Amino acid sequence: MRESGNFSINLNFAIVLAAGASTRMGSCKTSLPWGESETLLTYQLKQWFSVGFTPVVVLGSHNSNKQKDCPLGSLAIINPHANVGKTTSLLTGLQHIPLNFEILAISAVDQPRKLEIYQKLLLAHQDNSALITAPIYQGKMGHPLLFSNGMRSHLPIFSLYRNWHFNIYSHSL
Repeated sequence: MRESGNFSINLNFAIVLAAGASTRMGSCKTSLPWGESETLLTYQLKQWFSVGFTPVVVLGSHNSNKQKDCPLGSLAIINPHANVGKTTSLLTGLQHIPLNFEILAISAVDQPRKLEIYQKLLLAHQDNSALITAPIYQGKMGHPLLFSNGMRSHLPIFSLYRNWHFNIYSHSL
């Protein structure tokens, strides 16, 4: 977050991928109940706001009505090509991220995390001046991924790979 006059400008963003058709589930994942009175979508957005990130929600044409569930301060965009795959949603989301962002998170709506996970990831990312930060559990990389601005030019390239995690590991050697 940068200070500008008497107000601060948030330069941390989270692309929340929510454009999937949920064909195996039979209903839209964004609407699934989570916790006491929330949906997966509202829970995820609340967590990102809590750690100072502006959520950029990428929806598909089939669930574009979920824009109404995105609170003030978030940005909901529609990926008209969501049926082609997750890559198109990431690229659509990237088009709405300012060039001068500080940290970009990539998150899937169906992979909610507790606030403490986001806080620890953000702290580790900042403390280590990392280019990429990912949670690791039992030797396996998880979600969400955090990227510093220095990785911006690489993000469209990463999105071309079906297995982003493998591609990130191969670039970290």
